[in-house]
Amino acid sequence: MSIALANSGPLQIELIEQRNDAPSMYRDFLAAGRVGAGGPFVYFETESHPGTLIELSEISGAKGRFFQHIAETARNWDGSEPVRSL
Repeated sequence: MSIALANSGPLQIELIEQRNDAPSMYRDFLAAGRVGAGGPFVYFETESHPGTLIELSEISGAKGRFFQHIAETARNWDGSEPVRSL
């Protein structure tokens, strides 16, 4: 899968693209009712855009520090290197 993370002020945007038909937490999340290992989160389906999910996530601990790193990187981005590996 491919994941893109970005911030616009305090709002973080995460785009996830599953690139095959293999089972995954993203495909199976709603049916299984899971909670993430890195902290509680929930997905909401959107009726107006099939296949689009909205995620609300707790941002504490290691997950919060990772999200803060993304926010700081976005805030200080000079327009170079738009694609980076983690």
